[in-house]
Amino acid sequence: MNRVKIILRGILGFVCSILLFGLVILTIFKLTIYNKNYVLNKMESENYYTKVYEEINNDMKNSLLSSGLDETVLEGLVTKNVVKKETKNLVGSIYTGSKFKADTDSFKEKLNANIDNYLNEKNIQVTDKKSLETFISNVVDVYKKEISLYGYLEDYVSKFVKIGNYLDMAIVIMTLLLLIFILILRYGLHRRYSGVIFMSAGLMLLYFKSYIYEQIDIKNILIISDSFSSLLRRILLDINDKFLFVLFIFILVGILLNLKNAFAKKRKKVKKIS
Repeated sequence: MNRVKIILRGILGFVCSILLFGLVILTIFKLTIYNKNYVLNKMESENYYTKVYEEINNDMKNSLLSSGLDETVLEGLVTKNVVKKETKNLVGSIYTGSKFKADTDSFKEKLNANIDNYLNEKNIQVTDKKSLETFISNVVDVYKKEISLYGYLEDYVSKFVKIGNYLDMAIVIMTLLLLIFILILRYGLHRRYSGVIFMSAGLMLLYFKSYIYEQIDIKNILIISDSFSSLLRRILLDINDKFLFVLFIFILVGILLNLKNAFAKKRKKVKKIS
């Protein structure tokens, strides 16, 4: 009977460690990547809107080079507030699973008005309307692509939402299972197993963090655009810091609980001898 109990302790202790390990990972993802407010706060702190605003203006100026028009035609087309509003709409669509469409109509209307004003002031007659339309289309595309992150996220929005729903379910189920197994361990098999569980979960987190972040060159990540890459790097580093904090706490708690149990066991032996 003692042998069976020892085996059950080992199995349940190992399962509890895995559940605690998985629960920490899912919870951190829930509080970061799957938290819209967290992402928006990171965008704010990383000056994401300003960076996107600058990228749009630089790309529009590059499109302007072959048009023969002056930079004044680009004035007032984009503001930081507009970029911020559009970006928040994009982020909102990602978390709701809806389709995002950049407001290119008002942008195009302003661009056409600026071009007309410029041509009238300079008394210029347009002879090649096709080239002008191509230029307008290129500038509108620059704005649309920069705001919508070049459409790279469109194919993943529905999957992102589904994973988020499964994430919530997994956290609830794993929490319930962990509580049940801990109660069985504590009152049915052995009450002094919590230290080992925390230590094991902490070591699992350490291995997971080390393995994953060895595979990712965070400092040199370049995806979609410079502004997005910078934001992604900051989020990944922040998640890394959270993993470090939790695994440190788990290992420390595990050590303290094991020491407490060892001293309690020693005192018990002393009492028996006396």
